[in-house]
Amino acid sequence: MLNLEELRTVLVGISISMVFFACAGASKSLPTAEQLAALEEAPSPIDVDALRSGRALAVTECATCHRFYWPNEYSPAEWDEIVKKMGRRASFDQEQTAAVTLYYTLSSKWTGRSH
Repeated sequence: MLNLEELRTVLVGISISMVFFACAGASKSLPTAEQLAALEEAPSPIDVDALRSGRALAVTECATCHRFYWPNEYSPAEWDEIVKKMGRRASFDQEQTAAVTLYYTLSSKWTGRSH
């Protein structure tokens, strides 16, 4: 059984996710792993599974503590530093940090979105 604080955290996460997906569906969308893998800037070979994992973590973990930040709000270099710092706060392991960094740094270069 969840205590009151755990329940509040779960409900906040659900609320944020609902708002995020409602807004994303209305006017914005995040690039998929496959879209990012097709970028000229994508390293070769590209780890599509890491991109998928990074996208999922960005949506489910990052947005539970603060508003969702769109990839184009920061440069790739800025994302690298942000994810290092915030990954430690979120207790991401090295693989998770690398996946989120890869996702955000490539996504910040993606121009196929309507943001």
